[in-house]
Amino acid sequence: MTDTTLIDGVATRPATATDLATFKMTEEKTMEPNMPALPALLKRRSLIFMGVSSLTFLSQQGCTAMPLNLTGTNPLRFKEHAMEVSRYSASQMTVTYGRHSIYRSVFLGSRPEVIRAKTPADEKRDLTGSGQIGLRAFEGPLKVKWHSLDGQAHEATLNLEDIFKDRIVLHREDPSRIDPSLPMISYGPTIVVEVNDRTLSIYMDVHIYLHPMDPNVRTRESRRNHTLAYSKTF
Repeated sequence: MTDTTLIDGVATRPATATDLATFKMTEEKTMEPNMPALPALLKRRSLIFMGVSSLTFLSQQGCTAMPLNLTGTNPLRFKEHAMEVSRYSASQMTVTYGRHSIYRSVFLGSRPEVIRAKTPADEKRDLTGSGQIGLRAFEGPLKVKWHSLDGQAHEATLNLEDIFKDRIVLHREDPSRIDPSLPMISYGPTIVVEVNDRTLSIYMDVHIYLHPMDPNVRTRESRRNHTLAYSKTF
């Protein structure tokens, strides 16, 4: 006679070999024909849960995917940028950006300024990633002061929100070739503040990463885009 035990008022007994075989047959009959085995199903659900949890963590940390200009209506945008300054045929130049002091050509104890004209080589100079990096788009008003070659003082205050509307990255590449995993350098484009005598110009310098034209080439292509966004002669 099999021993029985009362659990919550219900008589129970240890499972026999016959009970286990009956349970296995019942389980196999109730499972769908194409349904994976239970261990595989649990593993798959676990992987799905881990993937969803990872995406939730990235979203909470602000690491969202950067939209691509794949259709012409969803362009590349930036949240951070670098800022560099170029000075030609000008002196006593200062640049402030919100609460940041970006550039000062003359300060107490400094050597006399070197004033030179802009050359074709300067136009080809790659300024991406130079200057001050990690600036938020946008920090505040951009204030530029300088003296032109004739000694006259000039001053301008610009709102970068108006120049780079909707924080769109300026480039001339084919959107279909842009690498979605890393379309550009992680800290964003470089905004170049240039003074050339009486002219104040704002450029955007950025390297766009592209899929190669040749399918046999596995390395990505990096192309520099130097785009004039604003210019005014005083």
